[in-house]
Amino acid sequence: MAEPLTGMSDLAVLTVTLLPGGTREQSSEPSETMAKVKFVLDGLGDRKSCTVAAREMGIPRRLEWSKLRGRGDYSFRLPPDLTEWLHDSVDEITQSGCVLWLHLIKPYGYLGMFPWERLLEPVLPCAILRLPDFVVDPPLQTPSVIDIALCCQFGGGNLSANVELLVDAAKALSNSSEIQQVRVTAFADAEICKALSRSNAAKSLSAFSFREIDPGESAFTTYIFNPIANFGNPIRAWLAGLGSGGRGTGTGLPSSKDLLATAVDPVKSPWLRAVRKALGGQSVDVVHILAHAMLSLESGVLLLDQPDINTQSPSAHAVSAEEFLAFQAQVGAWAVGVSSPPDTFSDMGLRQFADSLAQLRPGPLLYHDVASDLSCGELRTAFAFLLSKSPTTPHRSSATFAYCEPFRVFDDRVPDGTLESLSHRYTRNEATFQSSADVRSAFQTLENVPAWAAASERFVDLYKKQLAELSSKGGTGASSMDLNEIRSTLSRLQATVAKVVKDQGS
Repeated sequence: MAEPLTGMSDLAVLTVTLLPGGTREQSSEPSETMAKVKFVLDGLGDRKSCTVAAREMGIPRRLEWSKLRGRGDYSFRLPPDLTEWLHDSVDEITQSGCVLWLHLIKPYGYLGMFPWERLLEPVLPCAILRLPDFVVDPPLQTPSVIDIALCCQFGGGNLSANVELLVDAAKALSNSSEIQQVRVTAFADAEICKALSRSNAAKSLSAFSFREIDPGESAFTTYIFNPIANFGNPIRAWLAGLGSGGRGTGTGLPSSKDLLATAVDPVKSPWLRAVRKALGGQSVDVVHILAHAMLSLESGVLLLDQPDINTQSPSAHAVSAEEFLAFQAQVGAWAVGVSSPPDTFSDMGLRQFADSLAQLRPGPLLYHDVASDLSCGELRTAFAFLLSKSPTTPHRSSATFAYCEPFRVFDDRVPDGTLESLSHRYTRNEATFQSSADVRSAFQTLENVPAWAAASERFVDLYKKQLAELSSKGGTGASSMDLNEIRSTLSRLQATVAKVVKDQGS
């Protein structure tokens, strides 16, 4: 179950819960009508609720492979009773800049891939954002430059159309900030890069570059510490012991020998390894993916290593949300975006991937449907909101969905509020962790921090999430002493990072 965030009383939140039904023998209804979806609206006066059958929304009991290709053959919809209830319940959300937060309560099955924003946008008079289960402090970032890695794998198709889409996406990303310079580096295959070198539109972009990716050069395993592995991670096991009320596994923090024993690279994708190699020591703030996806065992996976998407059954390595999380952390990215191409292999697969990734990590995540935004104008607007250095007002959109923290939304009751000051409303006091002054200084004085330094910050962010989860358990979780010990360990890590960064810069 999702743990409630603090400070949510001032938000308009539409909570969505999947209510599973019984087996066919336990119900006189056909099996596909058993599950129901319950909606609860909070933050607008009295609590209001409405429950509808999942079948009435077009949500299947089981997914069929043949209906997942392209844009999907499922007829998702909002039943009339739900639409009428929403109209009657959200009358108070009429002022400019208002937001309705969509909160999906785990476990929620296929609801993450449901096109909520596309169907709710004509019904509601406000912007819609998805609410994460956890909120941590705003990420450290450099003050003057945002670096974006635009990872493109089109899997064949029309070359000129692919290049045009890549350039449009790069232009949208480049223009997403009026305060900071946005530098976009595209990573693509040799054919795309050759076409980009001849493109006048690409040449006209002032802060745009591209690099050719050859996955064949990245076939060998490298070794790097993996802070987010699901198995065999001594730090994760130690924290899990604290969370269950113990004092961790063993007498103290894991030894360096234990850490080195689990240092196998979690990134298996040759394509992602090639991107990481091309970046070298450079970090990025954002990774944006323009590629195909599919569902594998009901989980969304990226087809970055599939050179020909026209096959009926892709067989190359598929990138899970967990593997991509490791890549994102290693290159230092604090925000992620994914765009679904017009000829997508499975849009539902990409939606599921994006939603799953958002539940694993803190920070903004954006899904973008190119078919509904061919000029990428809504992509630019969405990133302008997510990348803003101060709270701002999101725009309504049916072509995107975004997970982000509530402190990114402008609050007219606190017009001078900053990301940092507003974040205190939604983060638990026990889970806060103040970055050291030396680390902050390193980020403030450099245009681009080293990849390993930015990666260490993503490590800290992931364990801030762990702190939030542990503190939410109260008496059954970690004690205040346990939480203080974790914060102390993270502080020592940051002190080491700051010293090395300072030494390298001098």
